[in-house]
Amino acid sequence: MSSAFLVWRPGSYADGICVLRGTKGVEDAFEIKEGVSRLAGWPADASAPMSKSFPKDVGFADSLIGCIHVVISRRVRAFLAEEHVAKVEFLPIQILDHRVGSPRGNISS
Repeated sequence: MSSAFLVWRPGSYADGICVLRGTKGVEDAFEIKEGVSRLAGWPADASAPMSKSFPKDVGFADSLIGCIHVVISRRVRAFLAEEHVAKVEFLPIQILDHRVGSPRGNISS
């Protein structure tokens, strides 16, 4: 049986790769998981802090876990854009490093 939808689940835990602890600065973040467009009015200060439960895991991967939405690298974003994947929104989000409490990068969710 084939499906008209691709379900993309966030990556699994891997030593050294950061685990995110939710999303900050985004009201009604659950709407992303439900497929509601969030492009209009997306906050410039949207962020996802790294989990303090994984203090040594600060690396990035092409897909990160810990948010209700998929957080991807710039490389994956470029690939999806080049392939003209339809019905995808790229929303910027800053990853907050739990060691210093400041942004480490600005990637898409």
